[in-house]
Amino acid sequence: MRAIQYTEFGPSTVLKQVEIPIPKPAEGEVLVKIAAAGVNPVDVKIREGLLVKRVPCVFPIVPGWDFAGIIVDHGFGAHRFEIGEKVFGYCRRPTIQNGTYAEYIALPEAYITKAPQSIPLKKAAALPLAGLTAYQSLFVHGGIKNNEVIVIWGASGGVGSFAVQLAASKGATVIAISSKKNLEYTKKLGAKYAIDYETHGVEALLRELSPKGIDVVFDTLGGDIFKRSFDIVKTTGRVVSIIENIPEPSLLPKPEIEYRYCFVEPNSSQLGLLQKMVDDGDLKIHIEDEYLLEDAAKAQNRIAEGHTRGKIIITMD
Repeated sequence: MRAIQYTEFGPSTVLKQVEIPIPKPAEGEVLVKIAAAGVNPVDVKIREGLLVKRVPCVFPIVPGWDFAGIIVDHGFGAHRFEIGEKVFGYCRRPTIQNGTYAEYIALPEAYITKAPQSIPLKKAAALPLAGLTAYQSLFVHGGIKNNEVIVIWGASGGVGSFAVQLAASKGATVIAISSKKNLEYTKKLGAKYAIDYETHGVEALLRELSPKGIDVVFDTLGGDIFKRSFDIVKTTGRVVSIIENIPEPSLLPKPEIEYRYCFVEPNSSQLGLLQKMVDDGDLKIHIEDEYLLEDAAKAQNRIAEGHTRGKIIITMD
C-alpha cells in the first residue's frame, strides 16, 4: 500500500511517500481501507518532535490520527462491523507509529464507529479528532451548561468550528473570536456574537456583551491568548485549553480560577453522538482544502500556517 512516512523529526521535507505491506488485523482489530484522513496541527507538532515527552514515538512513523473508510477485514473476535461497512474514527494510541496517512490501517474496533450516512465518506474524515476535542473540552472538562456564556478563541478553525456548534446546541451563549473574514462564518455556526481578534479592547467589549461575566473560556491558540483567558473569565468560571498544559495550579496566571487541559482521547460513544448530530443536521462540517496523499507535505504546511476555516483532509484518490 501507499503511505506517508518519516524516519526523523524535522520540517515537512522529511515526509516521504513509500510502499509498505498492508497491515494484518490482530485480535479485536479490523482492517480499514481509508478514503480520507484528517490533517491536524498536532500532526505538525509530532513531526517536529514537540510531543516526544508526552507520547513515545517509534520510527518509521506514518502520521495522522483520524480517518474515514470501509471495513475490509476482521481480526479474531472483532464482530461489531460488517465487511463493507463505512466507519470513521480517532486512533491515537499510547505509541506514535502507525497513523492514517495511508491506504489501509489496522486498529481496535473500539476506536471506531459508523460513519455519518448523510455526507460523503471522505468528508467524515474531518470530524473525529477535532469534533472529539471540542466535545471533551466543552462537556467533559468545561462542564458547559444551558444559559452559560462561553468565549471561544480561534472559533473558525477545525476545533473552534465544532465547539461553536456544540456549545450553541447546549443552549450556551457563544461569543466567537476569530479573524475579521470569518465573523459571519462563526455566526452561521451558532455564535450570538462574533469579535475580530485584532479589535482593540476585546476585554472591554466582552464586559459590554456579558455584564454578568464569562462562565467558560475555551483557548485553542495558547501563548498570550491563554494568559488573557484568565482576565476574561469571571472568578467562579472555568478556563479550558488544548494548548497549554500547566501541571501546577500555582503556575497559572490566576490560580484561584478553575483550569482544565484537554488532550483528546479516543471515545467511540462520543463519536457516535457526533455522528448522530451530523445525520440529524445539527452539526456541519466545513472542509477548506483537500490534498492527495502524495501532497501530504503541502497539507501540513497549510495547516501550520493557521487561519484555516474548518478542516483540511488528505484523500487517497
